[in-house]
Amino acid sequence: MRLDRAFRNDQPRGDAGVGLAGCHKPQDVDLASTAREVLARFDDELRRAACTLTLRADTAVVGRWDRMRVEQILTNLVSNAIKYGAGRPIEVFVESAGGAGRLSVRDHGIGIAENDQSRIFERFERLVPGGQAGGFGLGLWIVREVIDALGGTIEIESRVGAGTTFVVELPTGRAREHVLVVEDDRDVLDGLCEALRAEGYTVGRAENGREAMDYLAKVGRPSVILLDLAMPVMNGRQFLDEKRRASDLATIPVVLISADSQIGRTAKELEVDGFLQKPVRVDALLSAVNRYGVRRAAETGRIH
Repeated sequence: MRLDRAFRNDQPRGDAGVGLAGCHKPQDVDLASTAREVLARFDDELRRAACTLTLRADTAVVGRWDRMRVEQILTNLVSNAIKYGAGRPIEVFVESAGGAGRLSVRDHGIGIAENDQSRIFERFERLVPGGQAGGFGLGLWIVREVIDALGGTIEIESRVGAGTTFVVELPTGRAREHVLVVEDDRDVLDGLCEALRAEGYTVGRAENGREAMDYLAKVGRPSVILLDLAMPVMNGRQFLDEKRRASDLATIPVVLISADSQIGRTAKELEVDGFLQKPVRVDALLSAVNRYGVRRAAETGRIH
């Protein structure tokens, strides 16, 4: 099998040093014990800011995550709470939420006006002007990008003068996740399927759109479909048309896979969820399945 036809060997650095290409090293991680370890590193900073920090993590919450990225989320959220809630208590909560691990970080600081709550996740945005709070305004942007790559969600609850709570949910597992790969190049198909199985996914395969429709009729809904466009018998466009006519299949997320340099434009035209450029990077493959498959399954309650 020629895996070099399926994957690229270069792993690019993420924007602004975020290194999101590294979000593909899942292992069993206990969110509760990880929180204890990360928060212990803040003792000096908390003392200087005159903040107390309370962690409520009564039970283990284990998921298949990249530990380094989970630590990054915790670090940035707690740093943000100290920055904007100096002199006041901070609470961190870890709990299980169905098929997800939930992490909440609450401060009692200046709070965030409702019309500012969306922009704070953008690059170089800060709650206060100039350098009053220090930093470059990247912390929350990094948090959002990492959570998105891990297939999770982040919500904010805040009122001006009453503090802020960030609530993060990360899908805990992949054991029941099911991916259908539709690709007529057998080397590429074998490589994609092998990479996904190595990460614990259940993988179905089809070499054209007709085989894919037959598979869906026999096996049922996968969490996400990875779809080539140029295939014999029934091509990707024809498959999408038929899939959309079937009400029980219409909402399955689809990620296009193509060597076409205009694949981004085609994905937008066809109104699919995402796209991957061939040859595919392993990190991009796993990030896409996380983003469009695992998260969607968690949102609809199909992960247990």
